[in-house]
Amino acid sequence: MLGIIENVTIESLVATVSKDRVPVEERCKDIIKPKRMARVKAGTGIEKLSVVAPGITASDLCVASAERIFDEGLAKREDIGAVFFVTQKPDYPLPATSYSIQQRLNLGTDIMAFDVNCSCPGFVYGVYIAASMQSNLQKKILLCCGDVITSEYIVNPRDTSGRPIMGDGGAAAIIGTTPESLNKRIFYNFDSFGDRFFSLYEPRGGARERKKYDTNGELIVEPENYGIMDGMAITDFAMNEVPANISNLLKYANVDKDVLDIALVHQANGFVVGSLAEKLGLSSEVMPFKCAQIGNTDMASIPVCMSELKKDGADYNDYGLALLSGFGAGLAVASMIMDLRDVKVLPTNEI
Repeated sequence: MLGIIENVTIESLVATVSKDRVPVEERCKDIIKPKRMARVKAGTGIEKLSVVAPGITASDLCVASAERIFDEGLAKREDIGAVFFVTQKPDYPLPATSYSIQQRLNLGTDIMAFDVNCSCPGFVYGVYIAASMQSNLQKKILLCCGDVITSEYIVNPRDTSGRPIMGDGGAAAIIGTTPESLNKRIFYNFDSFGDRFFSLYEPRGGARERKKYDTNGELIVEPENYGIMDGMAITDFAMNEVPANISNLLKYANVDKDVLDIALVHQANGFVVGSLAEKLGLSSEVMPFKCAQIGNTDMASIPVCMSELKKDGADYNDYGLALLSGFGAGLAVASMIMDLRDVKVLPTNEI
């Protein structure tokens, strides 16, 4: 699905991760032997993981991010007309966690609040939803996104594929119209492959089937109680459908890949990001992997990458032509080309 949104921009953004970074060797010491662990680290490029303290949820990371934006004077609470939370791990089954975020941020009552269930493409989806709303709402939108997925309840403690790469992260962004954004365009392309639904999914825990527990009330450690991934199918998807989506978007926007200033893609791991860069003919400087000390933070990974770039001294005034692309469960890929020069990105926040 190709299209254009006009006169809207990401005004400000910051991502929050845990101040505690756990080495992957420590995280996986009971399931991966040292020699293989060395190969995993070399292959994924991930050395440490953001692991939050027990009791911290994704909404806590998002609230901390939003508070940082307000504290820095990059947005005013009274200017927010909607808040929504892109996550797969809400605080409660109901109501939407966005209502809690609204209350904790003191955003008032004349506001829309809702959650969106989306995985790794979630940030790009969120920007699209917020940008589409903004023209009718005439107020700014607070986009929150993130997951806390290192919990033993969420990640199979025996999983040798996801456990070494998954980290916790959350982010907040203000979407609105500024004098600088007038006459600017966001080009987008979305592709969904529902026929590959079972390539990456969590069988139990929803309305169709409950998770299974033993007689002591402990979660049974078996694959169906956690996320299940067909690694070969996901790799094929990432190496074929994602580049095709991006190439189609570049053609639609009449943009040559060689003039991109930055390409911010889902930080699945170093191998995937590097392979995508090679497939598209982009350098590692243009398509960076910035999450070696944090891990794969799902839908928060593009904002985390942006905040990590800022922490390392990036000047967003240099990013007049930027690609954003998220891809994952669905299976789905969502990409955008937009101008990031006037976006106020803050260095990575930690709690």
